[in-house]
Amino acid sequence: MSEWQDRLVELETRCSFQETTLDELNRVVAEQDRRIEALNAEVQALKGYVQTLLPLLNSTDADEAPPPHY
Repeated sequence: MSEWQDRLVELETRCSFQETTLDELNRVVAEQDRRIEALNAEVQALKGYVQTLLPLLNSTDADEAPPPHY
């Protein structure tokens, strides 16, 4: 092969490798995005759960009505 053919083959090989690498990186980024979205949804659900529990945890005996037998 001539020098320019060797260079062309080398460039095509590099381009193919880069395309493969970009496809793999794209797949990884997309998967991470899905995981981040799922984790955000889970955090929001937990925040809501904690918000409903906080009043119960902060209440004192004085806040509660006396039992009916008093």
